[in-house]
Amino acid sequence: MPTQCKYNANTMLIQSNTMQILNQQIANALIYISIKKHRVHLRIKRRKFLGLVIAIAISGALCFFVMCAGMAYAGAPGKTYPQKFNDVPKSHWAFEQISALSENGVINGYVDGGFRPDTTVSRAEWAKILVESAYLPLSSANHAFADMAGHWANPWVNVVRPYMAGYDGGASFRPDAAALREDVIVSLIKIKGYNVENVDTGILSNFTDYGDISDGNKKYIAVAVKNGLVAGYEDGTFRAGETLTRAEAATLLWRSFNF
Repeated sequence: MPTQCKYNANTMLIQSNTMQILNQQIANALIYISIKKHRVHLRIKRRKFLGLVIAIAISGALCFFVMCAGMAYAGAPGKTYPQKFNDVPKSHWAFEQISALSENGVINGYVDGGFRPDTTVSRAEWAKILVESAYLPLSSANHAFADMAGHWANPWVNVVRPYMAGYDGGASFRPDAAALREDVIVSLIKIKGYNVENVDTGILSNFTDYGDISDGNKKYIAVAVKNGLVAGYEDGTFRAGETLTRAEAATLLWRSFNF
């Protein structure tokens, strides 16, 4: 029976007979590796992955190192998508991003065939699509926030608790409140594992409303701006406290997770 290994999303989980390598964030893919008769077999789910796999036998135990040499997902720029949603024509500015995430099962439309790209994203909705983008396993635990009991998004909110701050001293999540740009970006940077220590927040001074960004969030937003994940508006503002639409959320995730 071949040895099975799994490489999952943000957390690299490689298991062999006696070894485990955990928590190495490299790329977003789901790869199954099996070794049989000195051959390496890859079964790739959801994304196409270009990489280098080196198998080393040490004292009867197999250790696998997956080194990311590059990634190409079917949603990369240049792919032609058919129109799926009746309110997102090919001329829509976020057509490619929405199509890529939809094809990958991260976002869904509504029963009327629409996507509602201009609808504001709630905190619960952001929690769901963030977890789905990162391919993190859901949590069946009891609700971590007092206002999540019986809420449809509880399995996803349980997962994002370390990444999205709650309210009322952490007692409530306010799932149906609108997700704010500031909070969304912070959660994204955290879940992606970016190093925010010693970051120069001076880059934020390019925004005229720099002072509206919460002091505790400035280092996260600075990292996001530096890495090209987010940008300001044409009028020079960042609008940290404003909401974002479903189309904007799809675009942000598309950039961040290399869809």
